[in-house]
Formats: sequence, C-alpha cells, structure tokens
Amino acid sequence: MDESRSRSAASTEQSLIKAMSHPSRGRLLMEITDRPGQNAQELAERRGQPVRTIRHHLSELRKAGLIETVERKARRGTLELFYRSIVPPLIETDEFAELNSAEKLRTTTEILKHSYETASRALSEGTFDARDDRGLVNVQAEVDSQGWREIVDAHRRAYEEVERVKVEGAERLRSSEEDPIRVASTLMWFELPRT
Repeated sequence: MDESRSRSAASTEQSLIKAMSHPSRGRLLMEITDRPGQNAQELAERRGQPVRTIRHHLSELRKAGLIETVERKARRGTLELFYRSIVPPLIETDEFAELNSAEKLRTTTEILKHSYETASRALSEGTFDARDDRGLVNVQAEVDSQGWREIVDAHRRAYEEVERVKVEGAERLRSSEEDPIRVASTLMWFELPRT
C-alpha cells in the first residue's frame, strides 16, 4: 500500500473511531448501515431527534468520509438527500486496542445501546419471536488463554459468514419478487468478572 493510501486508511479509521464513540453519530452511522437509502426526515423520526440535528450529524459523517449521498429528490422546493454508509461501523481488534479506556467505553456503550434498541423494537413490534428458528444463545464458560483465542476466532468466522450471506442475499433479492426479511445478528464475546 502506498503512503498516501495508508494515510487515507488511517484517517478513515480515526474518523470511524471518533464517530462510533459519539453518542449520536455512532448510532446514526449504524442506522444508515442497517437501512441504507434513508433521508434526514426518516432518520429524525426513527431517532426521535430534530431534523436540524440529524442534518448536522449527517454533514459531519459525510465530511469524515463515512457516508455518501446515493439519491437526490426535489420536494416542495427543497432537495432531499438519501444516504448510505461507505465504511461499515466495524473497528478491528488492533484499532480497538489503540483506544484509551474512555474511548473504548463510549464505543462499546453506543454499540450495546444500538443492539438493545434493535432487539427492543423487534420485541415491541412482535417480530422477535415471529419465527420459530430465531436464535438467542448465552453461553458462559471458563477457558484458558487458548480457549479465549478460539472463541474470538469462532466469532470472527461467524461474522464473516453473516457478511457473506448478507451480500449474497441482497444480490438474490435484486432479481426476485420475494419480499425482504429484515434480520439482525448480534455477536458478543467478553470477559466476565471472576465473581
């Protein structure tokens, strides 16, 4: 990788870390990633925030190179912009290791809040248990350091497989009449307190 591309990648990583640790921008980026093609009004309604505030955060995310406009529509004398994420809200392990304690806590908190809100919305709207083959698993164990690494690797493989299914499923939907099924997959692994 040449030096300018390396600087650009580092700048994007820093922008992503900054956005993910921001209480509004991190969740907004996750929302746009989850549902591309939304405009400021739709996002404001979903987030329960004023449109002006959402537009400000969208502008900052766009300046940071994390989202882009995918469509423009003229409505009632104004131009509506519709967005999608350019960079998925994924902070790699080595990037996460470089964060200070406060940044790690803010980033983790925002991701957990988003996961909780997503699951809560599905519960309240009756879709969480709509399918008998939905999954909900909580495994707790005591392992050695090799076992920890194996769990990390297993979750990484699961994440990569979910991403593959997401891409291939979207491709199949483009050429079919089938209605899309909205799905959330949350993977977590973390060390528990000893007591």
